[in-house]
Amino acid sequence: MVTGLWLILLAAPPGLRSLLPMRAPAGVPGAGDVRAGIGRSAAALMLRDRAMEVQGVQSVRVHVHRHRVKATARAHFRDLAEVQHDLETALSDGMSRLGLDRQPTLSVRVRRPKGGDIVEGRHFRRRELYDQSRAVLVAPVLPDGLRL
Repeated sequence: MVTGLWLILLAAPPGLRSLLPMRAPAGVPGAGDVRAGIGRSAAALMLRDRAMEVQGVQSVRVHVHRHRVKATARAHFRDLAEVQHDLETALSDGMSRLGLDRQPTLSVRVRRPKGGDIVEGRHFRRRELYDQSRAVLVAPVLPDGLRL
């Protein structure tokens, strides 16, 4: 009984949850009869591409929900406050260009990359950088001069 009632409550909300409704274009005759929507994953991909254009951003994850957009970015060489401001500007501009019926709330979070520094295009853990400065690489020698 409870399961049936739960299924009825889940079926009650109208609309397709994977689509975000778009507003009708202004000044076009007959545009009120046409309804359009954009997929949440497509909107997230477009906003992610927009965020990757911001200088200093290494990677971005964008999640688009019905009423909010969450973006989490990794910034590797600029000040985090500057990157966050630039990301908020770029993403809010991108959301306005999507032409959504309702503008979702934007949440932007910027962090440094985990566990390391970037040196000469390679990613090292901090401990490895420390060990390399004072350690000598010793490889075990096997019989007949073979090495691992």
